[in-house]
Amino acid sequence: MSTSDVSDMLEKDGIINSSKDFNDYVIDAGYHKEIRAGKFNLKTGMTFKQIVKP
Repeated sequence: MSTSDVSDMLEKDGIINSSKDFNDYVIDAGYHKEIRAGKFNLKTGMTFKQIVKP
């Protein structure tokens, strides 16, 4: 699963407002190398940093 796929899912589920902005953040911050499958408790209003570093 790519960062773009994850970003799109988070936007679709209402966790983030912009999949593009989140995807850009993940790549620019270098977190794209750390994406792992799993179940995570995410809520609307979380910052990008809170989402990538739960």
